Amino acid sequence: MTSDFASTGLDDCSREVTSAIRAVAHQRISLSPEIIDRMVERFCEYGLAQPSVAAPPLEELTKREREVLALIGEGMLIDEIAENLYIGVSTVRTHLHRIRRKLDLKDRSQLVAYAYPTGLVSVRQVASAVPLSFGRR
Repeated sequence: MTSDFASTGLDDCSREVTSAIRAVAHQRISLSPEIIDRMVERFCEYGLAQPSVAAPPLEELTKREREVLALIGEGMLIDEIAENLYIGVSTVRTHLHRIRRKLDLKDRSQLVAYAYPTGLVSVRQVASAVPLSFGRR
């Protein structure tokens, strides 16, 4: 039983490391769920800075693009989004590319930051979906 747990943990860890390496190799940023949790905490504590120029409205996005953006905001990885929406990983990447282009956003952290004030994701949703760790940071 211990070996099953250990191998499952290693598989998950290996996937995360592989995903992060691929992201960096493609000049993208890879954020772990823990970092996204910290960002959410900071946003809740200090609020978001108001952009000097109005952000493009969500109406520019398709329903599926809004779903993908919401899942990114919840901290899901590309593989997890693909599995959750029953679509391919390359399709998720295509949606993310189109979302960034339409909203003029550069990376995953900007997507996450955009998802919260639009109401696509709420702190309550993320808190109920992701267990919070109370250990030292």
